[in-house]
Amino acid sequence: MKRILSYKLFEKFKLPTKEELAQKIRKEFNSEEDARIEVDYYLDNILDLQDNGGFVFRLVWLKNKSKLKTKNLGKHWVMDPNVLDRFESGLESGALDMNPDSKPYLIKAKIEPGQIDLESSLSQFLALPQENEINLKWQPKKFNLKKW
Repeated sequence: MKRILSYKLFEKFKLPTKEELAQKIRKEFNSEEDARIEVDYYLDNILDLQDNGGFVFRLVWLKNKSKLKTKNLGKHWVMDPNVLDRFESGLESGALDMNPDSKPYLIKAKIEPGQIDLESSLSQFLALPQENEINLKWQPKKFNLKKW
């Protein structure tokens, strides 16, 4: 029942259908079938999190744990920490340019149902589909931090 409500949100915000999403991101993948698989994976996971809550992940570079800004953990998160492996070297070079003493840490945060900003998340997905990012409406209250 809840899943139906989430799909109604797509209609309310006039968001693209699965087929339209796959066509828009097709150029980023080897085939139309790969694009459809990516859309299905993304939508199934984002809607499950939107309906039920769950865990999201974010990679940050810090000198030490005490430097984490707990009041502003960030807006962009991923649903699967394995996605971060794809981008670690690019993220690391940018972070180390800004602060050569920093080390990577993984934030694992618990989110509540309804906490995902579906419209901006889908917009982000259309721009950079390989990143599988989601955007949150408000900061997670429960999280933990560990070295990556």
